[in-house]
Amino acid sequence: MTLMLLFFVNASVFSIQGLGEDLGVFQLPFVANDKLGQVQFVILPEFSILNEAYDFRGIFWTNPFQLKVAVPVYRGFYFSAGNRERFNQTFDIYSENDGLRIHLMGRGGIEEVYGGINKLFSWGAVCARGSYLLGKSAEIWHYHISNYTLADTFTADYEGMIFSAGVRFKIIDIAYEFLGSLTHNNNTEIELPERLSIGLSPSFKKLKFSLLFEHSFWEDYSGPNRFKISVIKNNLSVGYAFNPWYLKGVQENRLDFSLNFPVKNVGFVNIGFASSLRIKDNIREFRFVPVMRFTIRELFARQRR
Repeated sequence: MTLMLLFFVNASVFSIQGLGEDLGVFQLPFVANDKLGQVQFVILPEFSILNEAYDFRGIFWTNPFQLKVAVPVYRGFYFSAGNRERFNQTFDIYSENDGLRIHLMGRGGIEEVYGGINKLFSWGAVCARGSYLLGKSAEIWHYHISNYTLADTFTADYEGMIFSAGVRFKIIDIAYEFLGSLTHNNNTEIELPERLSIGLSPSFKKLKFSLLFEHSFWEDYSGPNRFKISVIKNNLSVGYAFNPWYLKGVQENRLDFSLNFPVKNVGFVNIGFASSLRIKDNIREFRFVPVMRFTIRELFARQRR
């Protein structure tokens, strides 16, 4: 059957496979090392354009809202908590062949709610984090042939846990994510990949560099190695990331840009974008995501004084 992609909603079209789009890459469990607590709100609207052969389609949507909190508690100890979407399983595709029309919709995903502890030292930091994973998804199949219509719905529930820990030595970050698993419909257990992340943050004159390499230990990963590199000068940051998905044949190249604006007696506002080109066979998806972060820090500085 020839698949003609007409439109998709709330996610990459590649989310139709596996657990969906993995949004947990390039995420380390450390808090900021400036010895201040912070509350951060993140908003991520998204624009996407899909191209298959000579067919172009575009969409706009808004990612789930994210909240991140890091609170100083006692002598270099920081408590951190937050949420994020871990896997996105939402899609909307359409195909037609010999009079049979199929409309397949996916809805839902897997959310991560986490809490952790960080300890800052003069030489760096150590951290540990535990996450609770939960989600619900549905696949809705509509079949249309002649004057007949048939619909089937398949639902799934997910619940699980995952843990991570790390150590920071000055400009070197080492983090490991482990013991991740999901229970599918209360009877099937899915083992999630363990992930090793190694970061390096050297400085040269007025430039700061950030390099991050990740390797996922999972037999289902077709591309287990990915990397990200960023260059920071003052309040400006530019980065590039190469991310081969665990789904076979999907590759992503990403370009990031961000600019910080300090807000007196409050914190700062970060405005930027993440643009990605995703390729699988003859399907190309261009994704553009404006990023808006609002960070409150000065509240904790006043408390310390």
